[in-house]
Amino acid sequence: MARITVEEAEARADQWKAEREYQDRMPSAEYFRDASAHDLVRMWKTGKGTDGKKLTEREFGCLVEAWCKVFGDLPPCNDDETTTGASTADTKMLEPLPADDTMLRMTDVERLTGITKSTIKRMMADGRFPRPMRLGVRAIGWPASDVRAFIKTLDEQRRRTRQ
Repeated sequence: MARITVEEAEARADQWKAEREYQDRMPSAEYFRDASAHDLVRMWKTGKGTDGKKLTEREFGCLVEAWCKVFGDLPPCNDDETTTGASTADTKMLEPLPADDTMLRMTDVERLTGITKSTIKRMMADGRFPRPMRLGVRAIGWPASDVRAFIKTLDEQRRRTRQ
């Protein structure tokens, strides 16, 4: 068995630490593993966690994951903030996609997909994201239909891996 150097061990330890920190930031249904189905419904309605405090962005993501795991579907979408406890930022995430003939700028694509500009560019380079259309000398945009198809593909992949 070959031995590794101290530098290689440090590099691995740093990589594992970064991976762990990344995992700790990602939404997980395990965050609410002790919550009952009634607790999840109450948290969804009030927008408050088990501790009675307003849900953080990560806790909200964990709640959605836990809801999907328990109920087998996404949480209900309700425009009435008073019944869901959703903040303005939360309702923006739930906005419907624009009409297919709408052209979307990079900021719109980032908001709708939840993917950063640098990741979108990287995904375009490897062919995993649709290429934009040239709208002018210095302007580009994506047809909303292309972005909608991309999001649908991601959802299908996500559902396929669960089953």
